[in-house]
Parts: sequence; C-alpha cells; structure tokens
Amino acid sequence: MLLILNLHVFRWWKNLGLIEYNTFAKDRLVESFLCVTGITVEPQYALFRKCLSKVINFIVVMDDLHDIYGSLEELEFFTRAIDRFVTSYRY
Repeated sequence: MLLILNLHVFRWWKNLGLIEYNTFAKDRLVESFLCVTGITVEPQYALFRKCLSKVINFIVVMDDLHDIYGSLEELEFFTRAIDRFVTSYRY
C-alpha cells in the first residue's frame, strides 16, 4: 500500500514538470514523503500523507525560488504578500 501511494506522488511530481523547467530547485520528494510517513504510519492517513508531501515539495520549490532568483526588493514584496495571505486566512 505504501509503495502505491509513493508511486502516485512520484507520478504527480513528474507530470507537474517543475524540475524539468527549474533545474535549480531541489528534488526532495523522497525526503518529504519519508518524513510524512514517519509522522503518520497508520493506513487511514494515506490521503494526508499524499497531500502533505505535495505541500512540502511546493514549499521547497518556493524557498529555492526565493533564495536564488529574487532581488531584495522583490523578496520583500513577496514576503509581505505571503504574510498578508497568511494573516487574512481564517481558520
């Protein structure tokens, strides 16, 4: 079962195409999936593992974009936009 979920996440990541277009980004799919698997081992949390692995990978790519391509002014603008999004989100 774990292998099937892992293959699903790998196929999703490959079809997304982020690594082919952004060669600078780290490919941390295995690390994120294993980290999430260590947190939630039970079979009923399979969907949670898939979703959290995807979120972690997006965060890694955004962090790499932030570190490599941004000028100081652009990064301040981007950081403020993310802060506004996070503070406006209601739980």
